[in-house]
Amino acid sequence: MKPLFLFLFILTSFSCSKKTYVIYGKYETSKEKTFNRLLNNLSFKSYYVGIEIMINSDSSFEYKNCSQKINGSWKISNDSLQLFCNKRKFIIDSLNNSIKYSQWTKCDSLPLVYKIKRNHLIREEKIENKSVFENLKKNQLK
Repeated sequence: MKPLFLFLFILTSFSCSKKTYVIYGKYETSKEKTFNRLLNNLSFKSYYVGIEIMINSDSSFEYKNCSQKINGSWKISNDSLQLFCNKRKFIIDSLNNSIKYSQWTKCDSLPLVYKIKRNHLIREEKIENKSVFENLKKNQLK
């Protein structure tokens, strides 16, 4: 009876343990290869390119794409990374003061949410009923 009890105790201890993630570092989208682009077109998938996210150990982050920079804070919830915007601006500074583009310098009230999968951050959004993916890989410094 004691071995069975010990086995069950050990089994439940491992199954209840919470997974911890070490996500600090730089994540980037990779340039899409020609073969992958063809497969994605056939499957009606699209991917963002040219995105960088720097996740800092102090719970801050910097997100960059070809036109904007976003700074803010992050937290992990279950298997997801949530990015909360504090400041959003265009890389071309003159656009930051333009009334025409002012809506694009406001932070969203909801966070950007990425699934954490090993050394990748993955996000999907729908644009005109089409899925567009961000797949960022952690930059492994050598």
